[in-house]
Amino acid sequence: MCNVGNRQKIKSQAGLLLLLLISAGLPKIGFAQSSPENELKAVFLLNFVRYVEWPSYAFASSNSPIVIGVLGNDPFRGALDKAVKGEKVRERKIVVSHFESTEDARDCHLLFVSADGRSRMREITTRLSGLPILTASDTEGFLETGGMICLCPGPNQKLKIVIQIDKVKSAGLSVSSKLLGLAEVRGKPRRVPRGGAFNLWPESETTSSIGFTQPLLIMILFCRRGTHWI
Repeated sequence: MCNVGNRQKIKSQAGLLLLLLISAGLPKIGFAQSSPENELKAVFLLNFVRYVEWPSYAFASSNSPIVIGVLGNDPFRGALDKAVKGEKVRERKIVVSHFESTEDARDCHLLFVSADGRSRMREITTRLSGLPILTASDTEGFLETGGMICLCPGPNQKLKIVIQIDKVKSAGLSVSSKLLGLAEVRGKPRRVPRGGAFNLWPESETTSSIGFTQPLLIMILFCRRGTHWI
């Protein structure tokens, strides 16, 4: 029988496979056919929590939860709460909180900035600068205002992950090579970690141009390799 650690590992790998399939823009079958866009984005946020590591000082205690915050109007309408229900990452529970102001959000770990905060995005990212908070949004221009991760629309109605890695690192966060391998990374060239390269695509390609067989093969490779934190 699988122990708790093995079950968590299997769930983590399954989440990564789902992330691969969504970002690859598969034909509309099963999950992708029946799920609205906000449910897909909720899955992305859950997997960001799985593949980003926070420093110990980001938590009040060893059993403090990981807090995913939504700043402004909630576009998920319960989908994010449903996605994280019963989930744990590194033995920490995941909870969702909703905030109206940046000051209220200073104790969260991942902050999704809603589109209604577009005019205040630079102010928001400036106020959170230096704190161990991963900021994300699906609003165009978010990275240019100091944000860290953008879920950008790609061609053919695909979602593309774009990561501003220098901003992430300046917040004291580490990102798994598995997540970086799925994203368009800006701000610093990708390094090849000891034990094998994680940049499995040519530099000119991003997830928006990847087909089905490629991410499935990459998923197999990822399951066989260890995780590198950048």
